[in-house]
Amino acid sequence: MMGGDGKPKKYSVSEMDIVECVIGGDWKERGLAHILITRRVPDGTLLVGGYFVDLLCLGLKDTAQIKDASDEDYAENIKNNIFNETIKMVKCKPELAKAIIEGAIEFAGQYGFRPNKRWDKTRILFSGVGGYRGKLTFGRDSKPCFVDRGETNVKAIIMRLERKAGEGNFTVEKEEKG
Repeated sequence: MMGGDGKPKKYSVSEMDIVECVIGGDWKERGLAHILITRRVPDGTLLVGGYFVDLLCLGLKDTAQIKDASDEDYAENIKNNIFNETIKMVKCKPELAKAIIEGAIEFAGQYGFRPNKRWDKTRILFSGVGGYRGKLTFGRDSKPCFVDRGETNVKAIIMRLERKAGEGNFTVEKEEKG
């Protein structure tokens, strides 16, 4: 599409329709959310944002943006195998997804954990998405709960929690593989 000056018209992400927003169906039980938000670009392709969120302690662990995805590629390859895990995704209101991500980042930030460095680029997919009116909880019993899911820096995470939260003010669990 051309603008009035003959140059291709630029669109802001907030002008692009949200095609779908989904979340891993077990996010509440695991305290771990896999989130995808997909927007339709004016050329017909999809712009996809993926977010891997630890609601119990670490916040936004990973995020990615995929440009120029086809509907077929999204459905067959991206949606059900994001972040190298097979996840059963369920529909989610974009407002809830945004609140989960931002709330987890804020909670983790209290304990010195920063969001993934790509957050500055991928947050744009939530442009124009309003606030969530429901209540979300982070941590376990309002305290950080680090679930060791095979991270390579377990000792550093625990040391940071000891410094920031104080001994006895956080829990550590090992995820059981099932």
